[in-house]
Amino acid sequence: EIDNVSVTTKAQVDDDVRVGVVDNVGDNGQAPTSSLSQVILSLRLAAEPTKLTGRLEERAKLDQMLLSMVTANRGGCVYIYGVPGAGKTAVVKRAMAALSNSHQAKGVICNCAQLGKPEQAFVRIWRELSGEKNERTPLDAKQSLTAWLQKANRPFVVLLLDELDA
Repeated sequence: EIDNVSVTTKAQVDDDVRVGVVDNVGDNGQAPTSSLSQVILSLRLAAEPTKLTGRLEERAKLDQMLLSMVTANRGGCVYIYGVPGAGKTAVVKRAMAALSNSHQAKGVICNCAQLGKPEQAFVRIWRELSGEKNERTPLDAKQSLTAWLQKANRPFVVLLLDELDA
């Protein structure tokens, strides 16, 4: 859902294109000024929607599943599927953020499509959990991750493996 977007006339579109606003949306780090620029920015693949429409039932189910895992201090697996652009990642990110804010939980996101090899997931997950920026081999990251996960008083971890089928 796009908020605060007014109708744009052809003259406004022509002005935006002529001054380069459309070609450089977001490049200067500032919010877009024209309605057309706002629409283009919101349609980028990396754009996060400000509102999720039509996903309340799915979000409620996910919230309940995650909360039951955290309160029981037991892990689990939730597989979410759907067509591209359906809002799967956005729903999970919001649920993870809500859980992190209300419980001692840490959300970790690993986009599998960005990994060169599957074992690189250990490196990505370890960096997210530890905040460490040093280069590690996948084996070293796996060992560090295993040791960290075995700690008694660590936060509950919610791991999102996004684009797993890529």
